[in-house]
Amino acid sequence: MPRNWVNIYVDGAVHHVTGTVHQWQPALLYPEITDILYDEMAEKLRIWQVKLCGFVIMPEHFHLLTMAESGSNVERFIHGFRRSVSSKARQIITVTNRLLKPTVS
Repeated sequence: MPRNWVNIYVDGAVHHVTGTVHQWQPALLYPEITDILYDEMAEKLRIWQVKLCGFVIMPEHFHLLTMAESGSNVERFIHGFRRSVSSKARQIITVTNRLLKPTVS
């Protein structure tokens, strides 16, 4: 199904960023996963010179408020942050074999 929206990144504006865990599993209850989230957030904020105005982490999703002089840096931050957290979390999930198991219908 085609998307009906377009993301707009405005220089100097506050941007609301959200992310969800695959199949809304409560993976963010596990310290190993939240450690990845915090570490990657700090690194990507530094790399892309993005400021974190506020955030909330729920068991199955998160919200961030970010701001940067360049809107394109916010876009790059979001892409890099989501990608690296997803990749590293998958590695832990594969090793521990305890999260995000497919549900049987």
